Amino acid sequence: MSSTLADRRTELLQGSRYALVGVLVGALYVAVTSVAHLAHAPWWLAVAIGYVFGTTTHFTLQRVFVFKSDTGFALSMRQQAVRYLAVVVVQYVITSTAMTFLPDLIDLPELLIFVGVAGAVAIANFVLLRTRLFHAA
Repeated sequence: MSSTLADRRTELLQGSRYALVGVLVGALYVAVTSVAHLAHAPWWLAVAIGYVFGTTTHFTLQRVFVFKSDTGFALSMRQQAVRYLAVVVVQYVITSTAMTFLPDLIDLPELLIFVGVAGAVAIANFVLLRTRLFHAA
């Protein structure tokens, strides 16, 4: 990782902002999904609406708040968006696959396994977003 104090400070600030955005976007996703369902949308549609709001907000906040760059990014917004969508799909596949098989392999409560998987995926996403999507030019 980084060797200088300034680089370490940047990592910690980005990590803190990343966690804050995760909490805010999680709350937004739950709120939008709930409101859509309360407005009589079927669950499959309510979840889709919440997911679209959540992922677009998450992408935007990662770009302009978490990993903001005064010098610009190495990738264009289009390149970032394409990579971001790939990360979202891979994250979903990893999480759903892990939750399909790990509970039978590990003698732990499913909720505990899910929290572990979600935490590991969140950390991996932070590293990917920081080093492969929203890195400075």
